[in-house]
Amino acid sequence: MNFPHLPTVILIVLLSTFLHAKEDLVSVKGVKFAYSTDNWIVAEVKIDPLKNPKGEKARNEDYLDNVKVILTLAYQPKSENLPDNHYDFYRSEVEIITMKTSAPKNIYFALPGSISERDKLSKDPYAWMVEIEVDGQKVEPHKDHLSKKLQKNATSFIAKANAGVSETEDLLVPSYLAPNFVTAKLENQPEFKRKDAE
Repeated sequence: MNFPHLPTVILIVLLSTFLHAKEDLVSVKGVKFAYSTDNWIVAEVKIDPLKNPKGEKARNEDYLDNVKVILTLAYQPKSENLPDNHYDFYRSEVEIITMKTSAPKNIYFALPGSISERDKLSKDPYAWMVEIEVDGQKVEPHKDHLSKKLQKNATSFIAKANAGVSETEDLLVPSYLAPNFVTAKLENQPEFKRKDAE
């Protein structure tokens, strides 16, 4: 950039605004999948809270409150009675009470073993997407919020997922609704606002 006619102070302010205009509130550090006991599939979403959107007006600037994490998965079941291009979509969400900045936590979701056995599912889905909100404010999605298959164009996936998740409602569950034999070894979880499935 070249601003030959701007005073130094104004130039510094403009550059600072440019560099920090899209500063992330929360980053997704990784998404992993694994088989657990009785073929339950466990998804691990590691998130790192970076900045409180309220800044100096927050109750405590070093903490992010009411952090919502939504995970959407697409699996391809294996069945002779389903078309080759059939996908099942699963969605679940949690709301975290509060998180200290720069203190990453693991969020876990679980899909029942009976489903993974019935549909002969691989532990890794065809595609996945993570959505995050902080105090009702949506976090701008980045590539690390999407699986590689979606990073160029997620529009079609989102439309199909929004239509398909109603057929699998409450099947993908937060860790606190999964059986103890699935969650016993899960570590570094935050405290949740519990919303039991009805």
